[in-house]
Amino acid sequence: EHIFLIVDLVTNVLVTTAPGASSLMAILSLSSERIDKFNYLGFLPANNTERSAALQNLRNENGTWIVMDTPYRLKAVLSDLAREMPPNARALLGLNLTQPDETLLEGTFKELEKNCPMDEAEFIILKYANKI
Repeated sequence: EHIFLIVDLVTNVLVTTAPGASSLMAILSLSSERIDKFNYLGFLPANNTERSAALQNLRNENGTWIVMDTPYRLKAVLSDLAREMPPNARALLGLNLTQPDETLLEGTFKELEKNCPMDEAEFIILKYANKI
């Protein structure tokens, strides 16, 4: 089981977020990269074909974007992202943010799909801007 925690490298203190009104602000505050600009895309289409088409449109998006979806679609969305996104695209996956079992995973979409420890969870995904 691979669960990645964000730790301040100077103080060796676990970094988490306080409960708030928005998982969007939570994921931004937990990012290991500076985020100056991002696109919030909201929920992906529920229909598999429409979701796949939406992700294909995002494939060449160079900037940072954030999506979320319902807990029961976690595995399907991760699978779709692993298939549709470029192999080197990196992201941060937040699961059950502000809850006792809060989990953060960072890596490529294939790594997120492989290492996600939950079948269902509230989730939000931040795709980092491409390094140019």
